[in-house]
Amino acid sequence: MTVNATVRIALAAFFCSQLFHCRLDCQEAPPGFLWYSVDDGLAQSTITCIHQDKFGFLWIGTGYGVNRYDGKSIIKVMATDPLSWEINQIPIRGFAEDEKGNLWIGSRKGPYKYDRARGSLTKVHLPEEKANGLAAIPVHADTTAVTWVIQGLGLTRYSLDGQFRLQEPLAATPSKLGVIGEAGGLKWIPLYGGKLLGFSINTGTYEFFDIPLKNTGHNILCIERLSGGEFIIGTEEGFFILNTDTKTALPPPPESPLHAFSDQCINCCEKDNNGRLWISTNNGALYELDKEMFVIRKYHEDAVALKNSFSFMHIREMYTDRSGNIWLGTDGSGIGKISQASQKFLHFHRQNDRPGQPASNFFRCFYKESDDILWAGTFNSGLNRINLTTENTSVALISEKETPSPANDVFFITGLTPDLLLIGSFYGLYTFSKNEKTFCPVEMPGPEATINKASRYLKKQDGSVLALINQTVFELKKKNKGWHCEISENFRDETVNNFFEDSRGNLWVDGNGIHMNRPSGEIYPFSRHQDEHNSLKINCFHEDKRGIVWSATSRGLVRFDTVPEITAFYGTAEGFADQFLYGILEDREGRFWISSNRGLSLFDPSTEKVINFGPEDGVQSFEFNSGAFFSDKNGWMFFGGVNGFNYFHPDSVRFNPHSPMPVIVSMDVFNEPYPSDSNIIVKKSIGLGPGQNTITLEFASLELTQPWKNSFSYFLAGYDKEWSKPSIITSVRYTHLPPGSYTFMVRAANNDGIWNENPAVLHIRIEKPLWRKTWFMALASAIVISLFAAVFYFISTIRIRRQLAELERQNEINLLRRKISSDLHDELGSGLSKIIVIAENAKLKPAGGAEATRLLGRLSATARELVEQLSVIVWTLNTGDDRLDSLIAYIHRHTGDFLENCEAGHSVSLPEEIPPWKVSPAFKRNVYYAVKEAVNNAVRHSGAKQIDVAIQITGEQLSITVSDNGKGLETGTGAKHGNGLNIMKSRIEELEGAFSLESRAGYGTRISFSIPLKNTT
Repeated sequence: MTVNATVRIALAAFFCSQLFHCRLDCQEAPPGFLWYSVDDGLAQSTITCIHQDKFGFLWIGTGYGVNRYDGKSIIKVMATDPLSWEINQIPIRGFAEDEKGNLWIGSRKGPYKYDRARGSLTKVHLPEEKANGLAAIPVHADTTAVTWVIQGLGLTRYSLDGQFRLQEPLAATPSKLGVIGEAGGLKWIPLYGGKLLGFSINTGTYEFFDIPLKNTGHNILCIERLSGGEFIIGTEEGFFILNTDTKTALPPPPESPLHAFSDQCINCCEKDNNGRLWISTNNGALYELDKEMFVIRKYHEDAVALKNSFSFMHIREMYTDRSGNIWLGTDGSGIGKISQASQKFLHFHRQNDRPGQPASNFFRCFYKESDDILWAGTFNSGLNRINLTTENTSVALISEKETPSPANDVFFITGLTPDLLLIGSFYGLYTFSKNEKTFCPVEMPGPEATINKASRYLKKQDGSVLALINQTVFELKKKNKGWHCEISENFRDETVNNFFEDSRGNLWVDGNGIHMNRPSGEIYPFSRHQDEHNSLKINCFHEDKRGIVWSATSRGLVRFDTVPEITAFYGTAEGFADQFLYGILEDREGRFWISSNRGLSLFDPSTEKVINFGPEDGVQSFEFNSGAFFSDKNGWMFFGGVNGFNYFHPDSVRFNPHSPMPVIVSMDVFNEPYPSDSNIIVKKSIGLGPGQNTITLEFASLELTQPWKNSFSYFLAGYDKEWSKPSIITSVRYTHLPPGSYTFMVRAANNDGIWNENPAVLHIRIEKPLWRKTWFMALASAIVISLFAAVFYFISTIRIRRQLAELERQNEINLLRRKISSDLHDELGSGLSKIIVIAENAKLKPAGGAEATRLLGRLSATARELVEQLSVIVWTLNTGDDRLDSLIAYIHRHTGDFLENCEAGHSVSLPEEIPPWKVSPAFKRNVYYAVKEAVNNAVRHSGAKQIDVAIQITGEQLSITVSDNGKGLETGTGAKHGNGLNIMKSRIEELEGAFSLESRAGYGTRISFSIPLKNTT
């Protein structure tokens, strides 16, 4: 509901002149009117058809597409399919709904379908291409087929499997293309030439009726059932009575109230849920008729009040929704609503065009002594006598001056005698004689005579009258033929704001603090007055039928027990529209009607429920006045405010009995619409992915009487602890919802607080993240356990391998030691023995002789060999040299030194980069000796002129090649070599390497070693 629509509430409703025989119940308030225009969301202001679906949404066909109203907003329903886009811009002709909730829409360009489950609007293609542009309207839809009336094709049946079948060509062209009503189990289709077709929605059969129009060019515009087989037919020539039993149609007889509409153009008519008939005519009026067809009211446009916002003359369609609201479709003025349930209270206010009206609409007080006459006091407009039957008013000013004086500001009225009224005014107390129509001031004592503002009075059980004048309490007494006041002994020292006497004789006083003065004279202050309630202003006291005292205060409704203590407080948090309350009146059922600064409220003490009423319910305005409340002996209630007063009987106030149907209309996930291929309105459950845990749910109440006053209460099972407090807010947002299953429920209450206890329900499941799912956690646990086991196994294996490696290393070292011991024993022992033999032989030779010199030379060479062998053994055992680069450097140095002393040319090539890998002592020893043996053989036995040594590292492979260009070696099967080659080969194979020999006589020899480095440590 937009602001523009709200401010137009009830502006179109007023009582005009009575027509024919007018029957007006003085209690019944006229209905309220509400109008919607393009400013409120309508696609166009020309309304062609109206339909309420089974959910409660109101569908509105316009001259420019389809609208849908949910009580909150009017939206245009668009076709997104390019083949169906025309419906967004063409006149709509009618609606029909099948049992699945799908809506079949007739248009000037053919039939369309709104798929409820998917929320899609698409065109239904006719079998003939040329027929696609023909105007169509759905007549009826069921579970199997839709019956259409299509221009030029007549009645056509379309089965839901997509097959069209011509049911019957019409004998005449439809005059008003569409259905003009459903009555008696028939759909009615008007035809040109005064013919009417009645289609049976149960049997699929139809029959024709002739309407005797004077002009065959005139149209049949509407139909409504009277009783039995009788129907009234509205035409451009007035009404006709159709009897389907006798197959006759005649104008209404002269004695019928409908005869008064003869020769008028009946635009449309509609029977409401109360049996009343509403008629729109082409003379710019709207009529409300009772069950006997007598006019109750006639409405017409008030151009001043409504600023030409609509015209009754333009009403072309009427539709009654399930709550009894009548929707008015106009030609160019939008859509209107007649809400009969909304206007609950009669409203009396000044009417400038009538004589004898009060000068002010500001009413302060009331007094009623008969069934017809009401005495009302106003602000600055004196005492008013109002005849409630005729609404005639006579004004009696206290001052005789022509201009009002402060004395005409009346605060209270009460009766003293059958003829005499007591008036409290700004200038004191007066009596008023109804017979003589004269005022007489009440005599005041001594110095108090100049004190005058009489604002409150109290009639005690003993018959005496107390009056509050300028915060001093006086007692009114009879004196001779007049009346005078004496200061009350009970309150000589009190400054009193308000007082009240209960049925037990206790006097309740709002003075220097709220307190109670008992008949014994003993005063009891209220125990809680001095704390949070010390700022209370008591506007009235009221004792209910149970003897409990209540107060309307500046801070809400207060309940007092018989013991002087405040026991309950009711304010805006408990449902009141405002906390500043004025007056309390109790009806026969024990309910309180309370005026405030925000309209009227109905409070039920037994249930503590509150219903609030505002101007849209017929309340004179939001603001009422202190002291302006009164109930007569018959139970009629009067409440005065700043714009007149309301009067009503509580038993006759009509409440809206129609409970709303709540629906969930949309859901956002992180402020983006929930993506779905189906309509959330019909969804029962929704699944959300991990992390989609911030959602906004929007809901609506499809009770359209006063939808802006509908309230909601929601509950998210699995998250909320209790239902939310009732509120008019139509959405709720939940953030950071944990993964799991939830059930969202929302209930709704209509404008009068009637709840639908069957909530709209949506099941929501938010998936857990992958890492929180049971199977994943089980798998992850298994993986973690496996990883721990693998790590443990790996660490254990490494430890074992290290231990085995250490053992192998120890074994290798031990083996190396044994080999070194063996070498020391064999080579050094052999060398030392050789030195001894040479030395012994040298001693036998003459000194200085050639033989002695030769033997000394051999002795020196043998000693050098022993030193070299000792150097290799020391280097092998040195752990600081257990690196690959150290091994290659050692080979390069000693091989180079050895080749420098030979006559052949030589070269030693090394790798550009040597990885800093560790190598074992055995690896060093075997590689070095293998290279040394190969070089020695080349130098000593090949006779080569060039010897080359090449060392390469490829990946994890060490390759060493020793080549010469000497005489070569014998190869092939049966070739015999020295023991040195076999030793080289065994050394390399011990390192899991490959040994190769390439040689050819006269072309030299090539010895290659290829040793893996992975097992070097």
